[in-house]
Amino acid sequence: MHKTLKSAQEKKRQECVSLLRNKVSRKKITKRVKVSRSTVYRAKIRIQTKKSTRRKKGSGRPKQLLRTHKLAIRRLLRTNPLLSCEDIRIRLNLTVSTECIRLYLIESGFTRRKPYSNFFLTDHHV
Repeated sequence: MHKTLKSAQEKKRQECVSLLRNKVSRKKITKRVKVSRSTVYRAKIRIQTKKSTRRKKGSGRPKQLLRTHKLAIRRLLRTNPLLSCEDIRIRLNLTVSTECIRLYLIESGFTRRKPYSNFFLTDHHV
């Protein structure tokens, strides 16, 4: 997935860079953009060395559930929707926690419900 929205921090860094290129002093930049002097200094260094202020690709915590795991979970729930997160983890031999699976199911729109304990009465039974 490619994120098209820029974070507030990235917008501030880009504004710092544009002001630096327009020869605005660091002191005025810190007041106008409301960032620290060190942020302006780091933005200047990054522009001189890398020519970009964007985040490094791949930075951040890696995902625990891979796409193949998610597809396998969905396939398993399609066949048996009454499985618990622990059952899913054991059947698919996943190394992630049950909490991780639970959060994925909530994110995907699955809901928890207790199964009905008694049957509905038909008109004939009534």
